[in-house]
Amino acid sequence: MGKRSYEQLGLTERIEIYRLHADGKSLRFIAGVLERSVSTISRELKRNSKASKKWTGGYDPQRAQELMRRRHARGRAHKLERQPELRQQVLQRLAESWSPEQIAGRMAQVDEPAVSRSMRPNNLHLRRMAWARLPLCARSHRASLRSLRI
Repeated sequence: MGKRSYEQLGLTERIEIYRLHADGKSLRFIAGVLERSVSTISRELKRNSKASKKWTGGYDPQRAQELMRRRHARGRAHKLERQPELRQQVLQRLAESWSPEQIAGRMAQVDEPAVSRSMRPNNLHLRRMAWARLPLCARSHRASLRSLRI
């Protein structure tokens, strides 16, 4: 199996997964044919085979493709939007003129009770927040882009 850059599964690959899985082929065999990781095939079958109120269960490639489209359209809120206590800490430090690197580094060093390891923001989260707080006139300036390196 050759290395490939990350790509979403397409409808043709989902149809092939369905066909091979229905023929009783193993996950390793399916992964080898599609040149994908075994975990990708396993995750695809598990995620899109679940029964619901309107679906009795089992894998269907058309339905899997539609579920994927819905999940992507729905999106997911950024870490700082999902966790208000973390957001407050970051906003406070940004107001004190801390850089995103300083905030992330400090949160990684100090074991703060309000911030568990999984809640800590990375530099990208902090840069996005800092960027959103810039005035519109500063956002359009190229120097601001370079300084934030978004």
